[in-house]
Amino acid sequence: MSSQSAIVSKNKKSFHKFMKGEVNDLLKTSKRPQKDVKRLVAKALILFVLWLGSYGVYLTFGGESLWANILLALPWALIMVSIQMSVMHDASHKATSDNSSINNLFLNVISFLGGSPTLWVHQHCVAHHSFTNVPGKDHDINTNGLLRLCEQQNFHSNHRFQHIYAWFLYPLFILSWVWWGDFRDIKGNTYSLKPKVLKKVIWETLFVKLWHVSLFLLLPLWTIGDPLLVLTGYLVSFGLMGFIMVVVFQLAHVSNVQQFSKKGTSSDWAEFQLATTANFATKNRFLSWYLGGLNHQIEHHIFPNYSHTHYPQIRPILKRACQSHNFHYHEFPSLFSAVKAHQHHLIAMGKRPLPRSQ
Repeated sequence: MSSQSAIVSKNKKSFHKFMKGEVNDLLKTSKRPQKDVKRLVAKALILFVLWLGSYGVYLTFGGESLWANILLALPWALIMVSIQMSVMHDASHKATSDNSSINNLFLNVISFLGGSPTLWVHQHCVAHHSFTNVPGKDHDINTNGLLRLCEQQNFHSNHRFQHIYAWFLYPLFILSWVWWGDFRDIKGNTYSLKPKVLKKVIWETLFVKLWHVSLFLLLPLWTIGDPLLVLTGYLVSFGLMGFIMVVVFQLAHVSNVQQFSKKGTSSDWAEFQLATTANFATKNRFLSWYLGGLNHQIEHHIFPNYSHTHYPQIRPILKRACQSHNFHYHEFPSLFSAVKAHQHHLIAMGKRPLPRSQ
């Protein structure tokens, strides 16, 4: 091995440690804590006030007509997406505060969607972040054959049209998760939970489902009255939320630049995250605020326990480090370019694979 190759190899092995040192120095110099609790709590309060107001308007005037019901369901659904991505998501990674009570309080916001906080942590923070884009281990890319998202997944004839019908499946994400996903994970013990934890999850799931039904079906039925309008508002709002949340994930992990392979092919954990993740539209300040920094997915995956408010400052440091270490830093300049790349990937994966040579 040449001396230059040895240096590169050494740099690769220390990349994650090196990056943590650089980022911690930045935060120390700017006198900003790793857990930006004050700004995150302020943002949470703003979002909840906006949501309560918009949902109150929906409950009050959503029974006027079908179109009024649909139009009034959209604002509170859009705000709820930001609450989940800006408030719940950071808290699930313990990135909101050093106080576990605050993190747990914000994590439980997921109950508005009808999801189990405990199952979310195991599915997202453990499985997805530990095995990003690893077929069979990252449950976020498991579609039970509905879609083919990587070459390792079996091809079916319906995949030829997945670039068309996928966009109609995405709105069903939350509805499927609420009414089927959690129960499937409990029945099959998908995440190998210990009996005591599994028992807790069962009771937790029953509670959040009851809360979800009471808040989004029974309460509107009481104030709006018309079951058809209530069901319409429910499907429209949760369809919109599901669509946005799935698309954000797909743009970050499923396109023509990210890798799908077994964990361990990279010598460094941070390099593995770089290979399986991409940013998009990072210069769009409103989008970054609205999505809780999840368009900065690279920064999030390498520093999941850091508040998302730091991602814009971390990004240039990480980009320079990737360049000096000869690592790819995947980034789409706009939302449209990321959507286009995802669409091209769906088309590519929808083609029948060539038979392997013997």
